[in-house]
Amino acid sequence: MADLNELWSEYFLELDPVRRGELLDRLIDAGADTTAFCHRLYQERYRDKKDPDKQVDNWLWKLVYLPGLYRRRRGLSKPIRHEMEGALRELHLDEWERLNEDERHVLTMEFRNAARRYLSTCRSARYGSRLLGLKKANEEQKLDRAALEIWSAARGLPEKAGLGMEFRPWSEALLAELTIFDPACEQRYRELEQTQHTR
Repeated sequence: MADLNELWSEYFLELDPVRRGELLDRLIDAGADTTAFCHRLYQERYRDKKDPDKQVDNWLWKLVYLPGLYRRRRGLSKPIRHEMEGALRELHLDEWERLNEDERHVLTMEFRNAARRYLSTCRSARYGSRLLGLKKANEEQKLDRAALEIWSAARGLPEKAGLGMEFRPWSEALLAELTIFDPACEQRYRELEQTQHTR
């Protein structure tokens, strides 16, 4: 049991899709519980439907695409609702009430893994830069940007679409990873909740 717990921890902490696939195979071979659900999530997250041989990260893309959609939100209520209903299905949040406790844990940890992979890029030299990369962001600006991007995907768009409650597991998972990334970001996130909802 201890070995399986360590393997699960390694799987959810790992960011490289290929290495994660290897760890998942080991979990399946060991007969770990919920691996069928976990394998389903893995396949849907990392496979391009139009080109199955091409590796992508559809959930990482959500964390890139959704904040951009939030920035363009004015006058887009119906398209945003449609987009978020699609995201609800793609992230399996429409199944949340039907999932058992172990499946909910797996799904939550997969959300956190996607957020961790996104946040791993947020300290790079290019992150948050402006003027075609000529003006670099300082550390405070990077933290502000990371908090805003995560808040936009976690709370901003779901609330705008009237789906805040349905996206709550996603929102809580993203906030948890943002806080681990930098504890100061939690305060930034909370401030955004107070200021952005009025806009």
